[in-house]
Amino acid sequence: MSAGERIRMLRIILGISREDFCKKYHINFNTLTSIELDRLKISAKQLGKIIDAFVQEGIYVSGLWIMEAKGSSPTRMLPSNPAAQEDFLENFCTLLDW
Repeated sequence: MSAGERIRMLRIILGISREDFCKKYHINFNTLTSIELDRLKISAKQLGKIIDAFVQEGIYVSGLWIMEAKGSSPTRMLPSNPAAQEDFLENFCTLLDW
């Protein structure tokens, strides 16, 4: 799975369309589309902006995981709500066919 595919997967797990994600976090739609479809290599600036957007949506994800699938897997940042964490992990595993 590529970096673009991991970004797309997290966005889908959040249930937010590409258009809404871009509008909400001031990311260029064509740029995100190209990144998600692996037509454009993600820059450090774009990666930081996307990670910040995921954090604002309540998901902690590292740049290392996005770029290389190494390190800690994404986690829902709702420690006071274990059910939300379980739902997130279930959706995550379903998308990966685990």
